[in-house]
Amino acid sequence: MPRLPMPSPWKHPKTGGYYLRVRVPSDLVESVGQTWVKRTLGTKDPAEAKLRFPPALMEMQRQWEALRNGPQPLNRQQVMALAGETYRELVGLGGQVAEGDAEVWQAMRTLYEHLHTAPQEARERFLGEHVDGLLRTHGLLPDEASRRAVMAEVVKASMLAAERGGAIAEGDFSPDEVVRRFPEMPASEPPKAPAGPSIAEVFEAWERDHKAAGGSEKTARDWRRMVENFATYQRGQGRSEAAGEATPQHVTAYANHLRHERKLAAKTINDKHLTALRTIYRHGKRVFMVEVNPAEDVAVRPDKLRVTRPKGFTDEEARAILRAARGVDKAPLRWVPWLGAFTGARVGELLQLRREDFREVDGIPFVRVTPEAGSVKTGRYRDVPLHPQLVEEGLLDFARSSKPGALFKRGDLSSVNRFVRDALGLKPGEAGPQPNHAWRHRFKTLGRGAGIDVKLIDAIQGHADSTASGGYGEWPLAALYRAMKGIPRVNL
Repeated sequence: MPRLPMPSPWKHPKTGGYYLRVRVPSDLVESVGQTWVKRTLGTKDPAEAKLRFPPALMEMQRQWEALRNGPQPLNRQQVMALAGETYRELVGLGGQVAEGDAEVWQAMRTLYEHLHTAPQEARERFLGEHVDGLLRTHGLLPDEASRRAVMAEVVKASMLAAERGGAIAEGDFSPDEVVRRFPEMPASEPPKAPAGPSIAEVFEAWERDHKAAGGSEKTARDWRRMVENFATYQRGQGRSEAAGEATPQHVTAYANHLRHERKLAAKTINDKHLTALRTIYRHGKRVFMVEVNPAEDVAVRPDKLRVTRPKGFTDEEARAILRAARGVDKAPLRWVPWLGAFTGARVGELLQLRREDFREVDGIPFVRVTPEAGSVKTGRYRDVPLHPQLVEEGLLDFARSSKPGALFKRGDLSSVNRFVRDALGLKPGEAGPQPNHAWRHRFKTLGRGAGIDVKLIDAIQGHADSTASGGYGEWPLAALYRAMKGIPRVNL
């Protein structure tokens, strides 16, 4: 199976310096606070950069393992070995000073003697960065007690190094007996590299093709989160993040985790989480990144359907919401419920509408729902005639008096949802109609009740026509407007 290219030194386009630049594992993005990390290799020579890159990458991988394991206590050998590294580094400077510079080393010894008895805060200011650098080099994340112990021994080792450096400055090159007290750092097992592309890398390959084909940005964002959740679950079970090592049993266990521990509905798991995994693995097979799709045949048993009310808002609920909307000034709360009631559009589509999307042709006012404004599920624009009651309510006046660009903030979705629930008198956690989708169900019901051709209703709402002939031609705006005028008014 073809493998992805291994990481290699990255050349800065402006400075010409080489860097270690690698993606942060998906399960550590939150801890690290970024998706990529960059560390200088300290050279502009490509050959030297290649030599420095592997140990730098191994150091970074050790740091990631330390983050996954959390703070750990260090044993005495590790503490003294770290102090010994400081001693050797300082003593190595002794042979570089000129004769007569012994007072420099004496001043250094006086400084460290002061730090030896100083409060922890003073040591931290002077040595904190040095100690953390030592720990990073070995991929260690110690608990607080161990870190304090390392700092205390570094102070002692620095005092001894200053004494030795002073002797060297005066010409004393007798054998160093002190260095023998410091052990070498115990060898650590190098972190295991994933066997083949990671789950995140397969997702990224799918995402590139998805976006190149004009796919929905929202789908890519949602699926990234779901795929990262699966990778995190795998890591939490002590498994590799390599995409090729996931099995159907692993995916089944993950689905059960979502169902029984996170309490997600079977439909959500099947239609979203498993669909995302299944699709990105299919792409991985297609581009020869994986050999098997572990999610292909996995499904959660559907919940027994219990329907206790209509999916759409009732007439009474619609009146309550639209009356409440009349009484507020905040634009999304004032107009998104009314638009939902008389277009049957998705709330996300309504929140991304712009002033320039409101148009008029041959005396017919309409709004264009277009991917140019944001995510549209079908990826196609559609023209939605405005119901006469919307125009009478003042929607066109609001749109035309607004500044160019977006009429609402996309982050207002949750506030619209809360507003709708409050208008219906629903308490937190109380079951009720879905604020995002209930207008769409109601619009479809009203259209059927008015005897409007269901294909016209589908065209207005942006539902795909599954027939072979559906992809031919367009619905004339006048025909859509006649259908829209057939939707009953809401009597307030």
